[in-house]
Amino acid sequence: MMAKTVDLMQITHPGFQLFQKDIIDLETELPLFMEYCVIVCKRFKHYANMNHEYVTMMSLTDVVSLLDQISDTDDPAEILPLRELMAESAAKFKELCEDMASCIVNESVATDFYIRLGEKTMEYCFDYTGVEH
Repeated sequence: MMAKTVDLMQITHPGFQLFQKDIIDLETELPLFMEYCVIVCKRFKHYANMNHEYVTMMSLTDVVSLLDQISDTDDPAEILPLRELMAESAAKFKELCEDMASCIVNESVATDFYIRLGEKTMEYCFDYTGVEH
């Protein structure tokens, strides 16, 4: 079964509007943006499973978990190691998005979408957590 681009991109989710913006308010809009990322990845995984492909989204799960942990503490002794883990996890999620993009054939809009999703997620997570990039 062929996936429709609008379904893969989940354009009806309010997070899609955030995806289209150049800049978001990290304090108020990052949770919705991350929820959007989760839903987009679940939809991709749904189609991959229909084609008997195995896809893991552990890097995204790690990113969301680290964001939660960082938002729950002000202790530099806790934040510094979490920042290092965020740098790794967000980069792995960006790679996952690039891998998802490489699965798309003859649909440049979807390919560009996944690449931009990985880039934006990494940038937003780095900015929110204070990781230099």
